[in-house]
Amino acid sequence: MSVDYLLDESRNLPLYIDCNPRLVEPVNALFSGVDLAGLLLAVSLGETPDEVPASRPGTRTHMSAQGLLGCALRGGSRSALAAEAWHLWHGDGPYAGGREELTPVGLDPWSVVPLAYVALHLLVDPRSATRFAEQTSRSHQLNRMAVRIIQEKIEATPLASGQR
Repeated sequence: MSVDYLLDESRNLPLYIDCNPRLVEPVNALFSGVDLAGLLLAVSLGETPDEVPASRPGTRTHMSAQGLLGCALRGGSRSALAAEAWHLWHGDGPYAGGREELTPVGLDPWSVVPLAYVALHLLVDPRSATRFAEQTSRSHQLNRMAVRIIQEKIEATPLASGQR
């Protein structure tokens, strides 16, 4: 599970942003020197992985499709989307020094297909970004029934230490 949060240091209180019941950002971690997918696989096979080395700070990654969606969601016009695509393609502007995480066309030429779909879809109708984002995020969000099932499983499973 992955939990994103900000720490309010004045109150020593975490402010939760996002919680995902799946491995997230494995490519960012890999580019930073930590193989999360390999660690998860090892643990799943009952192995005890070696100590994980510290990640390399300062690693920058981006996801081009989300960059284009973000531009459109901020009210970007077709020309703003074209400029965003230019920056992404040339690795300059806000993307300078970063690496593509989700659709690395240089490593996986077929990954251009979903990226091109998003780009063309938004260029045809930039205002469709809200609907597009809602539809894609809804498909992988936990609904109330899933949360209830998880809670029931947790409550029915005693922890090894006998504490919850």
